[in-house]
Amino acid sequence: QYVHDPPQPDLSPPAGSGVTGMDIYVGVPIPGTHTTTLLSGGTTLDLYIEVSAVVVDWGDGEIESYPPNAAMFAGYPEGVVTHVYEAKADATQLSVSYDWTARWRVSGGVWEFLAVPNTTTTLAYPLAEVVSDLTD
Repeated sequence: QYVHDPPQPDLSPPAGSGVTGMDIYVGVPIPGTHTTTLLSGGTTLDLYIEVSAVVVDWGDGEIESYPPNAAMFAGYPEGVVTHVYEAKADATQLSVSYDWTARWRVSGGVWEFLAVPNTTTTLAYPLAEVVSDLTD
């Protein structure tokens, strides 16, 4: 049995502190590849499961797919997965998904792919904006 855990995103700034025009960083751990071989009556069953992409739906119409690279998803300040929101919004929903690839084969045969749904975590991410007010 293998549990396909959902992502645990770390946002910087955290939910409730996002501001338009400012970089929002997403950090998320990337699960390692899972392989196993099962033996029964002289037959082997090989299993291979990995995250093939990390998909970020920023909630403002932008959806981006990234390779499962831990350095890219290091979060603030080293990570490179960032986004700048352009409009204030009280109800932005930011989602991070693991896109899984799973395959299996019997006794060293041809690999067969197994459909595994993405695991997703969605967070409310309200956005504020800073407005200058010039007075005499």
